[in-house]
Amino acid sequence: MWSPLANDNYKTLVNFDLEFQPLTLISGDNGSGKTSILEVLSFLRKFVVTGQPLGTQLAKTRTRWGSNPFQTFVMRLEDGETEFRYELKLKHNADRDHPRI
Repeated sequence: MWSPLANDNYKTLVNFDLEFQPLTLISGDNGSGKTSILEVLSFLRKFVVTGQPLGTQLAKTRTRWGSNPFQTFVMRLEDGETEFRYELKLKHNADRDHPRI
C-alpha cells in the first residue's frame, strides 16, 4: 500500500508531494511545514470518512504570499489491485472566507 499526498497552496506547502513508505519520518526546521502535513491528512480524513464540511476550516489556510485562488489536496491509496484517489479542490474568494468545494 502506498499513500502519495499532493498539496498545493496550503500554508507553507506549495506544489508539495509526499510519498509515504512503510516507515516515513517527518523532520525539519521550525516553520518548515511538518504540522501542516499532519493537518492536511486530518482534514482529508474528516472529509472522506465522516463527510464533515471543511470549507470554513480551510478558509484562512491559503498560502499568504500567493495569488492562486485555488487550494488542491490529493491523496491516493492502493489496496491490492484497487486504487482510490481522493481530490479536494477549493476556490477562495477575495476575502478568503467561505471557499467553494
